[in-house]
Amino acid sequence: MRGVVLKNAFDQPPPFRMILVDHNEIEQSLPGVEEIPVIEVIDHHRIGMPPTTAPIRFTADVVGSTCTLVAMMFRSAGESLPAGLAGLLLGGIISDTLLLRSPTTADLDRRMCDWLSKIAGVQPEELMDELLRIDSPLAAKPAHDVIHGDRKDYSDGRFRFSLAQVEESNLELLRQRRDELLVEMKKLLDEEQLDFVGLLVTDAVRETSELLITGCEELIRNLPYAAVAENLFVLPGVLSRKKQLLPQILAITATLQDQR
Repeated sequence: MRGVVLKNAFDQPPPFRMILVDHNEIEQSLPGVEEIPVIEVIDHHRIGMPPTTAPIRFTADVVGSTCTLVAMMFRSAGESLPAGLAGLLLGGIISDTLLLRSPTTADLDRRMCDWLSKIAGVQPEELMDELLRIDSPLAAKPAHDVIHGDRKDYSDGRFRFSLAQVEESNLELLRQRRDELLVEMKKLLDEEQLDFVGLLVTDAVRETSELLITGCEELIRNLPYAAVAENLFVLPGVLSRKKQLLPQILAITATLQDQR
């Protein structure tokens, strides 16, 4: 009978199994994931998941994109890869690594990029141009989607915070929408009781970013970046949230905690 939960169902194990892709920290996954057995992880981020009750397959490496690891799994298994799927994985790699310019880029990213490019029949530069042309988040998306589209939540001691990132070729749009974006960021700050929220807007072509941030004033005062407006900083040469911005943020939060 549909829609009825029987008593013995509460004693049964969940009928689902979970494979975590491009993340492994429970806080970044779906609500309720802690109730579902995780049987595999494919990721390139720091390891922050709790212990599992049984051994699992864990594929991780220091690369710029999880798509690189997925492509390598196809290649190692000798599986044929359709051109469309190769193009999809290629798009993921060049987007994550900002056309292989990000400091997170590894040799394996470059090798898989070459391999996928031949299968898909498209050059990475051409695909990147097309992605930038059709996806200008600050020109087309509402503030909520800009903040929540590619957002990572972190915790470090007493600090809980969120960092979002978008790629944008016209950074002037950030300054035009600054107040609107700050309203959405402060809403997130209050709803999830975070200490601060940051939005990293990256121009891969010019190899620079700007950071819009709100929340903990003590942390904001300690940022080693030049302010161009209230809550807005310019970060020349910074392209990676994970490898460049996050370590700087964690260094500041660690210092602030030591001072308490």
